[in-house]
Amino acid sequence: MFSNSIPNLLAYCLTLYLSVVSAQIATLDQFFNRTTFPNGKAENVTIYLNEAVDLAKTWSLYQYFQDFCITQQVYPSLFRFPAGFVEPFSPFDRLNFVGHNFVSAWAYDTGDGIVLIDALDKPEEINAILIPGLQKFGFKRSDIKHCIITREHVDHDGGAKYLKDTFNTTLWASEAA
Repeated sequence: MFSNSIPNLLAYCLTLYLSVVSAQIATLDQFFNRTTFPNGKAENVTIYLNEAVDLAKTWSLYQYFQDFCITQQVYPSLFRFPAGFVEPFSPFDRLNFVGHNFVSAWAYDTGDGIVLIDALDKPEEINAILIPGLQKFGFKRSDIKHCIITREHVDHDGGAKYLKDTFNTTLWASEAA
């Protein structure tokens, strides 16, 4: 049953994930409201951006460079999320949301255990957010069987190694992970 349901689960979770993410993005009229710096020294920007990109040798560091040095500087409204815990909820049968307003994990109940979609930011969030959230739905730590990492970025895979080492969770990710 589990092996036949993985493609359907992935398609289902991706659709749900995209709908949640799109609901959090700033309105389109703010998207092209670019920040300008009237006294900016363009020659310094070029020097420091080149130094930063030279330091960003790994994919993970390059992602941070893109987020903090490029995107957030040009489109700051896209990165204004109010901080806060989101109460765990179940939008559909057997699918549960556990996380906070910026980072999440989705738990799908296969009947034989839980398949997680992403692993939050860091190991501490597994014990502080994920496990108590799953317990609200009647699950135990030992119910976590698999974790699918959607992309190699700390807000998706930060707790993955901890899940594997602590609960013997099978991780599913690309080769880059």
